[in-house]
Amino acid sequence: MKKTLLTLAAIAVVAVACDDDDTYVIPTPVDRVVVGFNGDTTVNAISLSSVATDMPTVTAVAFPDDATNKEIYWISSEPGVIEIDSKTGVMTRTDSVLTQISTVVITARAVNALDGTATITLGRGEFVEGVAINGAANGWMDISATGDIPAMAATVSPSTVLDKTVTWRSSNPDVLAVNAATGAVTRGSTALTAPAIVTISATAANGVKDEIQVKIGEGELPETLAMEGESFDGKTTISEGSIAIQLGWGGGPAWSGTGQLWWQTNSVTAIGSTVKFNFTSTIKSECKAVVRLTKAVDFGIWNIKINGVLVGENLDCRGALSVVDFPLDNVTLVRGTNTFEAICSGVSGIAKTMLGIDKLTFEVVTE
Repeated sequence: MKKTLLTLAAIAVVAVACDDDDTYVIPTPVDRVVVGFNGDTTVNAISLSSVATDMPTVTAVAFPDDATNKEIYWISSEPGVIEIDSKTGVMTRTDSVLTQISTVVITARAVNALDGTATITLGRGEFVEGVAINGAANGWMDISATGDIPAMAATVSPSTVLDKTVTWRSSNPDVLAVNAATGAVTRGSTALTAPAIVTISATAANGVKDEIQVKIGEGELPETLAMEGESFDGKTTISEGSIAIQLGWGGGPAWSGTGQLWWQTNSVTAIGSTVKFNFTSTIKSECKAVVRLTKAVDFGIWNIKINGVLVGENLDCRGALSVVDFPLDNVTLVRGTNTFEAICSGVSGIAKTMLGIDKLTFEVVTE
């Protein structure tokens, strides 16, 4: 018994000694990362030539000063343009040839996933960023059935671009032809019995373009307009998430065309997200309008704006799988370019929130 008690006492003494000697220190996490160029953390945005090969140095400072682990991991948003060594932060320009302005975001990531960023812009002022066809009002031009037609002209921006050449194209040269190099316009061989709409485009060497709708001839234009959601493939801008054309859905709703314009994102960040595209209208009037949207358990609630005016509020797309026609109020279209915008006002309640646009229809309001 005495031997056992002595052994337990010895263990206790050792335990106390360990407690006295081993002091646990709570680590101090990084709470801010500041990134700058050439040793100056106040300079976090620079511009370089599109052919620049000498890269600046990049520096990151992690705060607070007493942070336990200040290790940084480097990331380039465009490694095909500028590569960066993930450990050293040394940047290398790749041999890619730029045809348009490129923005590269350099990220310094701390071990606790806190980021600091800086931006490099290559080619500013060197490439065409905008093309605007002159003489069109809101992307629309009227030409009479007879008489002279002025040559097309376009303004290229920025003004510092050396190559301001554009290539002209007509969607229907049999009705209205345009010289690809000069923009000179001539009537085609087709004799018109009703007004026609022709798309004229001007495209810069790097693919940046503008296009307008030209009405040629006299008479009334159609008073209805219908557009399938999938027709806006490649023409839609989003604030976050992903956009695609969904062409089939096993056991899903009967879409009016071949599919739907389909957007999705994480429900945590969905509120306030936008889905936006432009469309061309031959109508210049107040309209009765309907947007056909997909309903499902993982779809959201949406506000709809046309030309910046709220025309549909809290359209609830949650529920059993179906397509639903939502009437839109107080819609007025202009002849030429109009804007459609959907803003998420409510989430699905599960991991993803989605939007599916099947069809848009407009009809002139008659007294």
